[in-house]
Amino acid sequence: MPNSLQPRLLLFCLDCPHRHIVFTIPEELRNWFRQDRTRLNLLFVASRNTISILTNKSLADKLKKKKLSDTHYIFKNIPVHNEFGMIATIHTFGKDLKWNPHIHCLIPELIYSLKKDKIKTFHHFNFTKLRKTFQFELIRLIQEAGGLKKPEEKNRLYKKHPKGFYVYVKFKSDDNDSNNASSNKNSKDIQGCINYFIRYAGRPAMAENRITEYNKESNVNRFLF
Repeated sequence: MPNSLQPRLLLFCLDCPHRHIVFTIPEELRNWFRQDRTRLNLLFVASRNTISILTNKSLADKLKKKKLSDTHYIFKNIPVHNEFGMIATIHTFGKDLKWNPHIHCLIPELIYSLKKDKIKTFHHFNFTKLRKTFQFELIRLIQEAGGLKKPEEKNRLYKKHPKGFYVYVKFKSDDNDSNNASSNKNSKDIQGCINYFIRYAGRPAMAENRITEYNKESNVNRFLF
């Protein structure tokens, strides 16, 4: 394929500490997303909404008290919220190559206050809040899309996952620990963050429907590109 036609991934990152966060879903929801892959966009929206709620805690509490209805994109039409950055990519398979869609996010530990026109640091990611907020947002969006129609289906998810859906948040690395193998996952070196994160965007699995032939004796596959 000519270079001009090859897909490219263009990233714009601030040179500041970043957090790598992975949003996962329970096994019982995976098949619903596999039935219609356009639904995978909800994982991006739920991840975005979760971080938006965490970076706008006081605003979220006010809206909750006023009992205002939730919108698809939280705080989208509210002019005084805090803005945050996020680069997100989806993986549709796990280490065992089975269907297991999850979102990898790279998030700068900075937020921009529209009200004060000021950038400030934000590096406290409450793990419990992350898990439960992502659970609530994803279930809400799935219901909005016509899934989980029976109340018992939603109740079962909350009962089986009382701590929320699993969200993996990498801790900030010790700045003085240069020998730490995971230091590039959350370091002040933005290039190290990008190099680590890009692995999740650049290693897609080969879909089974592209396998055109398999020779058991020579253990050779032929693929349709």
